Amino acid sequence: MTLSTMTESDLLAGVLDLCRTLGWRTLHVRPARTAHGWRTPIQGDGAGWPDLFAVRRERIVAAELKVGRGKLSDDQDRWLDDLAAAGVDVHVWRETDYPDAIAEMLR
Repeated sequence: MTLSTMTESDLLAGVLDLCRTLGWRTLHVRPARTAHGWRTPIQGDGAGWPDLFAVRRERIVAAELKVGRGKLSDDQDRWLDDLAAAGVDVHVWRETDYPDAIAEMLR
């Protein structure tokens, strides 16, 4: 797989592997396909929640993953802003950040 063929799922799998290797506990909420399209079974204000939430010791990281020209939605942007204001280390990671830049941020 080259960077130009990497999907967001590929990027997520790679980042989850990096997190495991570096000792992070992670959470990714996956949507499920229903008769009415893709849905993520959550309650509250979950629309736009980051793709990855990770904790290691005193650090918390929230990351939105994008490939190609993918852009943040308004909901995603608001979550990252609010989490950053609360002291969470927030990132938008792209396939061009994988693996080196992402691994550096997780060290």
